[in-house]
Order: sequence, then C-alpha cells, then structure tokens
Amino acid sequence: AGPRTKENGWEDAAGIKNGAYVDEPGGGICQVSSTLYNALLKAEVEITDRSHHSWPLSYVDPGLDATISTGAPDFQFKNNYDYPITIIATTDAKNARTVKVSVYGPPMDYTVKMESKIVLNEEPGPAETVYSSEMKPGTSEWTKPRHNKIKAEVYKIKIDKETGKEISRELYYTDTYRAFTGQITIGPS
Repeated sequence: AGPRTKENGWEDAAGIKNGAYVDEPGGGICQVSSTLYNALLKAEVEITDRSHHSWPLSYVDPGLDATISTGAPDFQFKNNYDYPITIIATTDAKNARTVKVSVYGPPMDYTVKMESKIVLNEEPGPAETVYSSEMKPGTSEWTKPRHNKIKAEVYKIKIDKETGKEISRELYYTDTYRAFTGQITIGPS
C-alpha cells in the first residue's frame, strides 16, 4: 500500500498503536488486506508473509486477519500456479461500505472454506492505572482497551463442488493473540 501519510492521500481512521485505537492516516486498511487474505486462502494461492493483529477484530473471525502497516508488518503472497491469476477488488465506500475481492485462477473441483475455533480465552491481570489532573475529580475512563489472550485454531476444509460433501479437514495453523490488561485513567480524588 506504500507509505500511509496524509501527503499520499490517506485519510485518518482508527488503527491500533501502542495497545490502543488511535486515528491515523490509513487506519482500517487491514480490512482490505484481511479480505484479500481470505480470498487468496479460498483460491489456494500461496501466502508467503502474514501477521495477525494485536487482538481479534470484529470484522473477521480470530485467526483470519492479515495486518499491514507502513514499515512492517506486511502481507505478501505468491502465485503458485503455472499461469497468471487475476485479482479483482471492488468497493462501495459510499453506500454499503463494503470491499469484495475475487480471485480467478485454475478451475477447482472443490471449494475451500476456512473455519476458526477459539481454543483459549484467558482474562488478563488487573488494568494499569494512570492518574490525570486534567480529568474531573472522581471520574475515570478506559484509555486503552482490555483484551483477553485468545488462541485460535484455523482449519482448512475442502468441499466437493458436485456433492457438497466434505473431502478433507486439516488444522492449517494456530494464532495466539496476547492479553492486554488495558489502562484506566483516573481524575484526582
């Protein structure tokens, strides 16, 4: 995607930085990379570099996200077929606010389905407490979100196109999202 800067035309949107959501140029771009990632998995295109986010996100099941950011991490794939593939991405940013990615390649007599299963969901320790004289006395707010440690197994399932029956199911990989205790900012007492 190149450097995500205002000078390059990127608008501010929510991104993850230092354990919190912050508005930054190109925030939310990972929704596009995650959509592309899932389309490539279903087309059996080789993934060469992919990282998950700091914590699971709402728009895709745990373990099925692909984060990108200027400088790192990156998302990369390789055409592992003997002839070209075509990737078409469309968006309706005005009305439906959707992104669709289609991958055209060799014909397959099966479809691929990816399935995520959470095998660990563990609460973090107590939240970090920060005091601020800038807040009203006796008030508090979460200034960094709290997230459980999540371990997700991702299964690759092949389904016969003619019969609709499952051909195979394999554990493809496991992702572990670390816990974040979160941060509470408290005003003076």
